[in-house]
Amino acid sequence: MQQATQVYRKLQALTSDSKRNSSSMDSKYQHQHHGVKRALHVLRVMYMLTLCILTPRPSTAQRGRGDASDVTLGTQRLGRMDSKAQVLLQEMTSPTRACGETDMALMRRKRLRHPSITCNDGSSAGYYIRKSRGSSKWIVFLEGGWFCFDRASCIERRLMMPDYMSSLKWPRHRKGTGILSWDPQENPHYFHSNMVLIPYCSSDSWSGTKNRTKGEEFAFMGSIIEEVIQKLMKKGLRKARKLLVAGSSAGGTGVLVNIDHIAEIVRSRAPQVEVRGLVDAGWFLDKDPAQGHVCLSAHSCPALVSIQRGIKMWEPRLPKDCQAKYPTEIWRCYFGHRFYHMLKTPVYIIQNLYDAAQIKVDNILDENNGGDFNAKWQYLLKLGEEVKATLENASAVFAPACISHDVLLNSKWHKLSIDGVTLSQSIYCWEENGAFTFSNCQHANIAGVQNNRLQTSGTSRNDTPLADSPPAGESKKKGKKKNRKKMNRKNWRRNKNQGHSSDTDRSRREAERGSRCKKHLLDRCPWPHCNCSCLRCCWPDTMNEVNQYFMKNLASAMDIDPVKMQNMHLCGY
Repeated sequence: MQQATQVYRKLQALTSDSKRNSSSMDSKYQHQHHGVKRALHVLRVMYMLTLCILTPRPSTAQRGRGDASDVTLGTQRLGRMDSKAQVLLQEMTSPTRACGETDMALMRRKRLRHPSITCNDGSSAGYYIRKSRGSSKWIVFLEGGWFCFDRASCIERRLMMPDYMSSLKWPRHRKGTGILSWDPQENPHYFHSNMVLIPYCSSDSWSGTKNRTKGEEFAFMGSIIEEVIQKLMKKGLRKARKLLVAGSSAGGTGVLVNIDHIAEIVRSRAPQVEVRGLVDAGWFLDKDPAQGHVCLSAHSCPALVSIQRGIKMWEPRLPKDCQAKYPTEIWRCYFGHRFYHMLKTPVYIIQNLYDAAQIKVDNILDENNGGDFNAKWQYLLKLGEEVKATLENASAVFAPACISHDVLLNSKWHKLSIDGVTLSQSIYCWEENGAFTFSNCQHANIAGVQNNRLQTSGTSRNDTPLADSPPAGESKKKGKKKNRKKMNRKNWRRNKNQGHSSDTDRSRREAERGSRCKKHLLDRCPWPHCNCSCLRCCWPDTMNEVNQYFMKNLASAMDIDPVKMQNMHLCGY
């Protein structure tokens, strides 16, 4: 504050000097002088706002967290300001809020106090939240992490993955990444949203309803998402414009299973909120296991077999229409291609054509299984075609020819692309119904601008997000703007006389924008990992096995000594 006072006194001195010298200036320098005075006035106002409104936060010892040097708005002082000062403060701070902060806050843990809403071990479930003031968009993310399906696999999971069955060691704060990041470079379209992460601790693909009663070793309460949504209503969700329920892997399957039920809950409490789903790496195939295969662990057991066992423990809640179609085979309601067409809520599917988890649980590439090399390679190629076939009729899909798994929480998720369209652009286009509206900050970040200059115009630019670097809007002459306004008025009068309503015109424009929105993207390249924007697989061993098979097959096809292909790798590796 002492430094700010010194700056203010220097400004006073400069202003007084400029007043004394102003009488001897000619007209040219008088104009420059007035510009300097305006700049000094803005700086003076900024200083006064800092002095009167910003107050230091309590020390770390007093709060138990945070930085003692941080500042926060003194709302009582703000309320005593006149209206002009409040408007000026909003104009000064809105670009900063819109473009994100350099010091990113973390998501804070909140525990659920309902006695029956627990993790597998009976500890209280919960969620992490970070609110964005002024944003009407919420993202609720369901964490992934496979599942367990019998006592043996659950005990193994408790030993190997304890944080996925208990909340006892959950940290107080977590940092958001990928689509939950507040960094506009990493998350260009959703960094300003309200972020909620629900940790996965029920081991049931977010479907179970089984409490931990006496004599029961584990609870399976994946339906905790319902309780979280109810809590979020009190924290501002009921006033939102849009809710995106997203999830990866088992969380992606959880979105498919729960999205219609969530939409019903939200609709009953806040009918104006639009609910949509994002399914990442949760689109598994119910493939029959290899002949003679024995399940030794949760990660080596085919999804079809493990889910058939799991539903006996989980007591799941599944989509009603799907259960009506498969009354004796309700386990099929975990496989999206079986009931996607029955969903009433819009869902966007993100699925690698050669999903690493599908490859892993099918055990085709396991060296211990033996088998013909060509047969294994043909399995990979066939897998990609089968996944692609199940996605052909999806209304919104992004399916790259990658050997990888979950995408949305990867810090490089925004770089994954098909036909020049990035995943983040396609999701945003679909989610906004083709309305390509960008703030100045978003436009600059998408174009690759690395500086932190603030644009204070406050206007938005309409441009398509389907190009990696949208061109900056060119300035128009005032004369052209006036002519355009005149033409718009003439067109409005003509449409009014002809009986055309503004609602009809708006619907037509939205339909045209939607037709330009690229939301159905399936990679057409012919082999695994042929898309060079693919993200690295989370399981290096699986990727190495696929790379080995591919290079052997390529050497055989080209009649090349396989030894010469040892140091060659698939795109991106």
